[in-house]
Amino acid sequence: MDSIDEMLLSQFMALTKEEQQMISSGLSIHFGEPIEFSPSSLSKRSADEKEICKNILSGFILTKKYKQQIDIREVHERLQNLDLPQKVSFGRSNGGTGGT
Repeated sequence: MDSIDEMLLSQFMALTKEEQQMISSGLSIHFGEPIEFSPSSLSKRSADEKEICKNILSGFILTKKYKQQIDIREVHERLQNLDLPQKVSFGRSNGGTGGT
């Protein structure tokens, strides 16, 4: 078992059973076939597939870690009286760089 397999298994096993099911289900849909987080199953996956699994797990873990620290209602209350932009637009800026 290589180091990425070990890392994937370690991260996956740190999740709750419900979270494991959710990740496995989502990845199974993405890959179009059942995916298991076991040494034998991971050894059959390509490096690209393992990279996808690693990114999904890392993103999930980061979201789980930081979501509890942000109270969106408190942030909204704190920012609602500020003069923030109300419109979003895309394109070039016509600053001093020759833009339109």
